[in-house]
Amino acid sequence: MNNQITWTTLPDKSGSVMTKHSGTWPRFVARLRAAGIFPSKEQCPWIKLATFGDKRSDKGSLRTNENTK
Repeated sequence: MNNQITWTTLPDKSGSVMTKHSGTWPRFVARLRAAGIFPSKEQCPWIKLATFGDKRSDKGSLRTNENTK
């Protein structure tokens, strides 16, 4: 049984930069707990329980449904 999950983090909603991560569910939960407090929603990093390819949208974003793997 594969206990690994994959997720992607993005520093902002633009989707122009992202980092793929793999780990166990406990590691993912620990990462969420360690996120801290941000002054506003706009300053929070994004997380997506998916991975993305290299195809950019017309606006340069990698975060599109068509690019989801």
